[in-house]
Amino acid sequence: MRFKLILITFLLFATTAYAQDSDTQTVAFEIEISPAFALDIQTQEGGNITLGPIYPGGQRVLQSLEVNIKTNESNSYRIVQSVQDDFENESGFIFPLEKVRFLVSDGKNGGVSQVTGERSMSKDSTVIFVSNSNGDADLFTISYLVDEKEVIPAGNYRARIDIREERF
Repeated sequence: MRFKLILITFLLFATTAYAQDSDTQTVAFEIEISPAFALDIQTQEGGNITLGPIYPGGQRVLQSLEVNIKTNESNSYRIVQSVQDDFENESGFIFPLEKVRFLVSDGKNGGVSQVTGERSMSKDSTVIFVSNSNGDADLFTISYLVDEKEVIPAGNYRARIDIREERF
């Protein structure tokens, strides 16, 4: 028992003496977070936007894109959309651009749709969404629809849509 008491006393003294003689250094610790802004755009099914099949006098056809804005920059931004070329099929027929319409939801984090009701697609740049005043990350939906009542020649009509951000 006496041996244990001497050993414990020695260990306590040695630990205290070592702590007093140890050399302490302070090391700088830094975390760098790079500015980031990314648009993550996906259809509900994945892949491209596909509206159809469409039949004359048939029901409305709709498909949505989910736009997820990932940012840490705290700058206000807006999202702009434009059609890059005509909706053309493999035979060269053009689907009337004004017959393709879209709706835009408000964002889940305070961003606001700039589209009231349904709007026809356009080759002109159209502001469709504006961030909240803090420029926070956000999530919103663009829904594209065709409600065709007249006969349009059959085919797969294709075009490209440009969706981009602008800062202000």
